[in-house]
Parts: sequence; structure tokens; C-alpha cells
Amino acid sequence: EEEEEEEEEDELDDEGNPVLDDEGNPKKKPRKPKFVPDAMVSPINPFSTWGNEPLIEVLELPVETLIAVRRAQRRQLLEYKEEQDGIATDEMETIVRDEQEQLVEQLDERVRQWAPRPGRAEMDVFEVRDTQLHQHQSKTDRHVGSLSMRASAQQASFSELYGNAESELKRHLTSQKARVAGLAYASNTPQLGNYERLAKQESSSFIENAEQRAEAIEAFSADSMNGLRKMNKQFLDGCYVFEELGGPKGKDGTYNPEEIEVFKRRLDELDEDVEERGDVWVKHAREQLERHMEKSKEALEEFHSAIKDVETDITVLEAAEKQIRTCSLLQQQEQATNDAAMDQLDAKLHLLDSLCEGVNTGSIANLKANEADEEEAAKSHANPVSIQILQCLKSIRWRVHARSTYLGCLQSNMELGEVVAVPPLPGDQPP
Repeated sequence: EEEEEEEEEDELDDEGNPVLDDEGNPKKKPRKPKFVPDAMVSPINPFSTWGNEPLIEVLELPVETLIAVRRAQRRQLLEYKEEQDGIATDEMETIVRDEQEQLVEQLDERVRQWAPRPGRAEMDVFEVRDTQLHQHQSKTDRHVGSLSMRASAQQASFSELYGNAESELKRHLTSQKARVAGLAYASNTPQLGNYERLAKQESSSFIENAEQRAEAIEAFSADSMNGLRKMNKQFLDGCYVFEELGGPKGKDGTYNPEEIEVFKRRLDELDEDVEERGDVWVKHAREQLERHMEKSKEALEEFHSAIKDVETDITVLEAAEKQIRTCSLLQQQEQATNDAAMDQLDAKLHLLDSLCEGVNTGSIANLKANEADEEEAAKSHANPVSIQILQCLKSIRWRVHARSTYLGCLQSNMELGEVVAVPPLPGDQPP
């Protein structure tokens, strides 16, 4: 369907006459914009049959969704309320504080305006005494502050001494554990003795140093506490009473006895705290000493138990090594004896070859050829070559038998008979 354009109507006044513009032309009524369907703007459905039905869209929401939405809205509302309450409280406190300051200033100003003027007594006595009291209080506060700073420094020094002692204990236990681990590399009893000596020396040295550290802490505690008490005493000694009230002359005292008594009670409380802190330090030092001594003894006992096991193993090994060395030495001696016997046998064989060839130095021919003296010739006639050969054969005989017996070459036990006819060589007897 084609939409017909509506004609623009003239704008009429209350009497029904057309309204003219500046140029004398009748004004036209403003044209209404065409309808655009929008559920948020028009609640009427323009496309309905009668044109007056509401435009409704059916939207189904689960109950769980609505509950979740309501809970979220409630939580946001409470958070917003809490935030706004905090802001309002802060603003109100600020306002109250400002108002109080302003009211106090106004009250002071009014009191000052309506207060009577101070007389000479008030100016010369009251204000001077008020200034003195303020100075006394400031002096006391400074003294207490200095006392607190010094006590804090002493506490830090005590903590450092205590920590150094704990570090020494840790180092000592680590050293003893390393010494126990080093027992695995010990190879003989002297090394074990050296390890044990070092362990005992380390333990005794640590215990001695621990006692010295405990004594140092106790001495430090006593000195520190005495120093704090001395500061309090010096402060009280510096508070001079008025001469009129019995104070020393020429000191310009500005204190009352009651005022000094108040300060003394306050400083006595500080002295009691100092005394308690000193007792606590000494207690900690002694407990630390006892604990360190127990730890050191436990470490030494662990070392002794470990060294006993290692000592048993090393004793067995040393006994075995000693037996092995003894056997080896006997074997070496036997081997040396056997080698010497072989050398002597070879020498006898060479001697036999020489005698058989007639080149022996003891033969008569060689003595004549070398122009030997008469004594050597007499010896040669007394011990001819044939006797020497027999003696050499006799020596070779029992040496070969001894060698065969040593090597186990004989199938049966053969016994050599004594050859009486052949005189033995001097110093050459069978074993």
C-alpha cells in the first residue's frame, strides 16, 4: 500500500484565525515524526487491529535468576550503603573536630577578654613557676627517652652476643660432623688417635669458649644495668631543691621535695624493669651455656661411637695387613735364599767347567805358568784337581737335591748318603 502524504495544516490561534509569520505567510503546524516501533518508547502496539492494544513482549525469567539478581542488588546496595556511611562518618568527624577547634578558640578568646588582668604576683611567681615545671617535665621526658635509647642499644648488643654464641655452636657441630665423616678416610690406628685427639680438643675448647661467652654476657648485663641505674641516680642528684626548703646553697634549686619524690618513684619503676631485664639476660646466658655443653657432649659421644666402629674395622685390617706383610717378608726371604742357592749352584757349575778344562787357578799348571810362590804350590800339591772336582761334584749333588726338593720335582723322598771319602769344602756344608 502506498502511504498518502498528509497535507500540512495551518496553525490557528485561539479565535480560529491563521497565524502569520514575519513575511505574512500563514504558519504551518509542525509535522509529527512518523511512528517508529520501540518497546521502550511506545507502550501501544500500532500494528494491532484496533490500534489500542499494548505492546507486550513475553519474557520468562527463572526464579533462580531473579533470586541471584536480587541478591546481587542487595549486596551492592549494602556495600554502597556501607561506603556512604563511612564517607558520612568521616565528614561528620571532620566537621565536629573543626567545630570543636573553633569553639575552643572562641571560648579561649572570650575567657581572655573577660579574665581579670594578672597582677604582679601572678606575673612574677605563677608564670615563672609554671615555666619551671614545664622545664622539669621536659627534662624528665628527655632523660627517659635517653634511657630508652640506651636500653634498646644494649638489647641489640645482647642479641648480637647471643646470636654469635649460637653461630659458634652451629660451627662446632658442623666441624664435629665433618670429623665423623672424615673417619671413613682413616687407614690406620694413629690417624684415628689423631682424629680423637682433635675431637676432644675441639669439644673442650668449645666448652671453655662457651663458658667465657656466658661470663661475658653476664658481665655485659651487669655493666649495662649499672649504667642505667647510674643514669637515674645522676638525674636525681642533678635535681636541686629550693634553698628555702633545705636544698644546697649556691645551686639555684628549682625543685620541691614532693616533685623529686614523684620523679624518684617513676625512676624506681624503671630501675625495677632494668633489674628484671638483667636477670632475664643472665638466665638466658646460663640456659644457653647448659644447652651448648649438652650439644657438644652429644656430638663427642656420636664421634666416639663412630670411631669405635671404624677402629674395629681398622684393627682387623691392620692385623690382616701385618700377617700379609709377614708372609710376604718370609716369601721374599725364601726367594732371596733360593736365588742365592741358584747363584751358588751356577758358580759351582762354572767351577766344575773350569776344573775340567784345566784352567782353574788352583791347578799346578796355572801356578807354574803364573810363577806362583812355593806356598801356593804346596797348597796345590795338598789339594789336587781331582779332589777339587770331587768336592765340587759333592757340592753340586746336594745343592741340586735341595733345589729339586724345594721345587717339588721329586716323586718320592730321596735321601742323600754321606760321601765320606771326599772331604767337604770348608764352609760348604749341606743344610
